[in-house]
Amino acid sequence: MEQMQMGRQVERLLLRADEQTWIRGWLCLLLAGLLTVQNPLWYGMAPAFDASLFAVMGKMWADGALLYRDMLDIKGPMIFALDALGYRLGGFAGIAALETLLLALGLSSAYRGLQQLGCSVSASWLALLATLALCGLRYYYGNMTEEWSLALALLAFGGFASQLQAGRFVLAQAWLPALTLGIVFMMRPNNAVLWAAWYAGLACVWMGQGLWRQVLWLALSALLGLGLVALPFVAFFWQQGVWDNFVFYAYGVFFGKSYGSGFSLAVGLVGLLRTGWLFLLPWVVWGLFGQARGELVRLRAGLLWVLLWSALAGWVANSVSGHVYDHYDELILPLLPLSLALLLHWAGQGWRWAWPVLLGCGLFLLIPHTLFDWTRFEWPLDKVALQMGVALGAGVLLILVGWRFLPQRRLSAQALTLGMSAVLLVSLTAYSLYLAGSAGRPFNELTWRQVQQIRAESSQSDTLWVEGTLPQFYVWSDRAAATPYLFFDNVSPGYDVKAAVLAALQAKPPRFILVRSKKLARFRAEPGAFSPSQQALLSHIVTAYDEVQPGLFRRRG
Repeated sequence: MEQMQMGRQVERLLLRADEQTWIRGWLCLLLAGLLTVQNPLWYGMAPAFDASLFAVMGKMWADGALLYRDMLDIKGPMIFALDALGYRLGGFAGIAALETLLLALGLSSAYRGLQQLGCSVSASWLALLATLALCGLRYYYGNMTEEWSLALALLAFGGFASQLQAGRFVLAQAWLPALTLGIVFMMRPNNAVLWAAWYAGLACVWMGQGLWRQVLWLALSALLGLGLVALPFVAFFWQQGVWDNFVFYAYGVFFGKSYGSGFSLAVGLVGLLRTGWLFLLPWVVWGLFGQARGELVRLRAGLLWVLLWSALAGWVANSVSGHVYDHYDELILPLLPLSLALLLHWAGQGWRWAWPVLLGCGLFLLIPHTLFDWTRFEWPLDKVALQMGVALGAGVLLILVGWRFLPQRRLSAQALTLGMSAVLLVSLTAYSLYLAGSAGRPFNELTWRQVQQIRAESSQSDTLWVEGTLPQFYVWSDRAAATPYLFFDNVSPGYDVKAAVLAALQAKPPRFILVRSKKLARFRAEPGAFSPSQQALLSHIVTAYDEVQPGLFRRRG
């Protein structure tokens, strides 16, 4: 009885949040903050090396440098534009704040979309909370393109769901999906998994109903959104004389052999598996045919088309690079709230299979993080296959056991909803606060000393050069890069990068240069192991600069 009363009190609170927009806004902001508190940019520390690279390039763009001329990376301009905006708003912490705000808006939009599809209040909130909790284990310390894309995808979801519910193209709901499509396309096109699924799904269901004009308007809105975002960038880079660099580094490099491991369908399945989305898919489809009532019956064809295209889009998008990283799973996470909310909604209606499936999926997701080593570095496929095989067996077993023994009363549904919510909230909060106190700090005592000396003996107008894959130093020291070639160790752009770096360093010598100690020791022991241009670059550093700490060189004079 106490559990039932508590459940009703929580549901009344959530209903109030549904009625009062400002309450829902603050609740979404709180949930977003529970995840993004992991972002080291809040504390002046450095996130993962890609994210640090984006942050320092955003800072340089905000301070007047020109993208694709004064700093180069293999991404579309939007990630740097977002970082430049965030930096203008409040320095590096402003970037984290902008990401948090965008995620909160995305959660609010996704909640509204789930409500319009007929999901209950408690099911909608718990589905979003579960998605955030899983993202907490994939979140790569903030400011990655995948993390911005997650927020944008949730933001677009509400507009897509509204149009499916309306059964036609609605301009007032279509503009946000279209605009966010343009934003994510100008950041990294293969991140647009949710957009591909929903645009294709809506088109298929409307074509099946003979609503060809609605399909045409939908397509035109997507093209208009792409154009509104892309054309200003195109005009800007053309006017600035860096058109060729823009085309090559933002998009062209991905179509040659200069980046990635090649297209792999086996790799493409990883994200769909490790987020549990494929685990839930057959049960959601079964529920749509056997459990759907009322509005969901009318929307069933559209939801089935969206699920089908979600599987295809997610598979292709994750197959592009041929790499397996845990943060790539974030491309699939925006697909989760719909499946989770439907199953939770049916659980509240008493569908006997729903809770065993949800608990089995929870075990399936938990096992890789508890029984096996988890890494943020690249994964071999055999390791993924082992973990998924063990987790799948345990998850299915729990479903069968739960179906047989789990009580099937409304009281149990309320108790389980409350219990899962509490566990997810506590777990996400504790894990995020732990990472907030440990992630993004300088690696060791030597790194601390190097950063302190750079900051003490240089000013904001001085530049820094980091030779190797350590762009975190630019964030820790809050210094701009001395040459455009910030990070190219994993890219072969068709010209000698080291020779270009040397020419830039000679033309505008930075105050400090950092070189990895291992690379420096190897160069001194075996200079012949390096290419001629690498030898020339390292020789210039050790002769024109004084080594004031191991690996840290200060310009003479």
